[in-house]
Amino acid sequence: MKPARAISISVVALSAVVCLFSAYIIRENRAASHDLQANTPSSAGTPSPDYAYVLGVSNGKISVFAPNETEPLEILDVYVSTLPEYDQLELKSGLKIKDEEELKRRLEDFES
Repeated sequence: MKPARAISISVVALSAVVCLFSAYIIRENRAASHDLQANTPSSAGTPSPDYAYVLGVSNGKISVFAPNETEPLEILDVYVSTLPEYDQLELKSGLKIKDEEELKRRLEDFES
């Protein structure tokens, strides 16, 4: 086999490996993006939830959201990073609140 042909075959094989690796990375990123979107509230065609509010994070602060909404109703002056790790994780995943009474109680707990 001529050296030029061997080099050409090597280049084609390497290109194929790079393409396969790129396709794998793109698929993984799309799957991760889909997982994030599945956990992000969306109002399009979603049935009414059995909770009234969601406590979450906006601009690094504790925020109150209406179900299936991405814009907060209220942003507290409490940075999530100042809370214990367990509370941070709960807020980042979205803490479902059933009514206004529970909302007031939770907010008081976070603000104290």
